[in-house]
Amino acid sequence: MGITRICVQLCIYVAFATVVADDQDTSKCSGPLTYYKNLRCTPIYDDENNCPKKYNCSHIKLRSKEKCYINGRAYKPKQLLYPKDSNVCDTSCICTNSSNQNQIRDDLTAERPEDIPVCNVNGHIYRDGEYFKVDEEPDLICICQPGYKGKNVPPYCIKPNHSPCHPAFSHKDYFHRNCAPVFSNYTEKDTCHVKMLCQVSNDIVIPKQLPFIMDDDWSNMCIFGNLLLHIGDRLQSSSIDKIDCICEVPPVLTCVYVLELIRSVLQVMGNMCLFDNLMIRVGEKLTPFFDTSLKCIDCICEIYYPY
Repeated sequence: MGITRICVQLCIYVAFATVVADDQDTSKCSGPLTYYKNLRCTPIYDDENNCPKKYNCSHIKLRSKEKCYINGRAYKPKQLLYPKDSNVCDTSCICTNSSNQNQIRDDLTAERPEDIPVCNVNGHIYRDGEYFKVDEEPDLICICQPGYKGKNVPPYCIKPNHSPCHPAFSHKDYFHRNCAPVFSNYTEKDTCHVKMLCQVSNDIVIPKQLPFIMDDDWSNMCIFGNLLLHIGDRLQSSSIDKIDCICEVPPVLTCVYVLELIRSVLQVMGNMCLFDNLMIRVGEKLTPFFDTSLKCIDCICEIYYPY
């Protein structure tokens, strides 16, 4: 039986990950790069651009299921973290003192808007209690507090001893099972993933091109459970959640939550597609008009032959 660890939110947040500095600027690159970074995977580049083409995460497979890991150090069951591996407080909580005991609360006492202190960070205004990131020092965790004068130093900013992301793989051996992290959307892939997605029996691969040809080097492919995907291939997940997964930077899929409209199943009936109660001919487009946030989405009826 594998070992997992328990996190208690008493101003000590235990997360088994680390942040590794990388000289390359990958902020505009595709793929679940924050997840790789927290796993301490090694980026592999080519000569064409500055973005990693894949990562080497082989060291994860060598980890014992009977131990927990943080910052490259192994911990035995019931062993407490060393101070150099633990953070002061979970970034999602605020620690307060009451008359009886310490407690955690998630909201701030209501004040008049004009009385709430604000912080000006590179032209962006944050209110007291709001977290912000510093472009020049992305590893810092900062919170707007009274007295902030633009200096990103304690108590306003700290550099955590490990990533604030909660690496779910340390709980249920997700990486050995070749699961994938799921993010809120494509624009937030540099933030923490919100859940892990693992293969179930009805998951299938939607290849970018046919016929499917196995790559001689598996490291150039994404692995999801026992499925292999070329770069550009997508996963048709049978999960009840609306999740879109694509192979961008092997070996882990890039998965994000998507809107109901995008993931609604189009059923092909003869030369027609059925979308809810609408019948659409092959080649016709469906453009949503009821939600301005969807103005960049177009759906087209196509017939796909998987074999």
